[in-house]
Amino acid sequence: MNPMLTPPRESTVVLLPGDYQDKHDALVREVDDLEMKARSDKRFKAKALKAAEAVDAFHDPANIPGAVVVKLREVSSRRVRQLQDECPPRKGVTRDEVYGYDEDAFHRALILACLVSPELTPAEFEEWASEAPERHWVKVRDAALKVVGEGESIPKSSAVSVLLASRVEE
Repeated sequence: MNPMLTPPRESTVVLLPGDYQDKHDALVREVDDLEMKARSDKRFKAKALKAAEAVDAFHDPANIPGAVVVKLREVSSRRVRQLQDECPPRKGVTRDEVYGYDEDAFHRALILACLVSPELTPAEFEEWASEAPERHWVKVRDAALKVVGEGESIPKSSAVSVLLASRVEE
């Protein structure tokens, strides 16, 4: 084995059913609020810890009926570039033309390439991608981009990377 190669990064995402996601988000806000209060008033510390434990329970999918655990594994940079090449930019879509590939098709291909579980056929994946709530799509897409080392879409050329970085700084 090549000593320069390290094990691939992995990520696990828990997709919560609608009501549970809403409860989770409310609990996270409550924990944040209580932690702020606990900084100036120690009486809130116990309440903050209890609320944090409730949030932790949401991270155990066994506690939530209908939760789906998605596991992703990093693919090589060569595979990422190959996926980009397989998704030519759409004409008239400025973002695609800047990035050099069809961003929507690339995200789908990247997720499918990184997906470890659940095991889905391409047709099953497309069905999920078409019907998934937007929050689930964004959560899985962002995790796939992160697992390959990017926080957002990946331009095909370094010149585009510099251009996009300069736009962010402006």
